[in-house]
Amino acid sequence: MQAGNSQLVAIREAARQLAVTPRTLKYYEELGLVIPARSNELNDDLEYLRRRLAGTPAEVLEGERLSARERRSASFGSGNGES
Repeated sequence: MQAGNSQLVAIREAARQLAVTPRTLKYYEELGLVIPARSNELNDDLEYLRRRLAGTPAEVLEGERLSARERRSASFGSGNGES
């Protein structure tokens, strides 16, 4: 990915290069120690997912006692017109 003259790398790749976990980088971001550059495409995807998951019951998001198929169905509708 490229934006202007700076090269963007995925969080996983940055974590690999720095020998830390992706969660560690997210934690550093929460502390304000790193400020990631994000592409508009990624931001658009994240916003779409936030809107799709808004109002989804917490137990569905946490996956308690639900199979992967049930979680997808509950999160994105069953495909038969129900949401």
